[in-house]
Amino acid sequence: KKIRMHYITRIAINYCLLTIALMLFFVLVNRFGLSLHNLGNIPPLAFISIAALGDFFTKQYVKKSLKTSLIILFSTIAISTIGWFVITRDRFSEFLINNLWITPVLIIVNIIIGQFKGLRIKDFFRFRSIVRSKENA
Repeated sequence: KKIRMHYITRIAINYCLLTIALMLFFVLVNRFGLSLHNLGNIPPLAFISIAALGDFFTKQYVKKSLKTSLIILFSTIAISTIGWFVITRDRFSEFLINNLWITPVLIIVNIIIGQFKGLRIKDFFRFRSIVRSKENA
């Protein structure tokens, strides 16, 4: 069932639920001794990012479905984990610092990819039966 609510109400509920979830997470981390001794070392920007993403996923759930929201959530977590793993490697960071010209090249490549109007990779999987029948015809 679709839920309609005002923006401020949705944000307030989202932040309350997010705060409860983060507190439960910290209690579980502390309970099982997962070595997160100093919570002051967690940057505030991380909490703000979690809150913003939480609002995005809540909005997706209300507008679309639980399945769509979970797919987006897990793909975001996977991309974030891969990105974190790559960025925290010393060799990668050192390479980027020594080759700053790569950043504008990556921006241009992303703009070119963003302008692409053809089928995306996921569309090939989605419409593979149609694509196969066109190839065989």
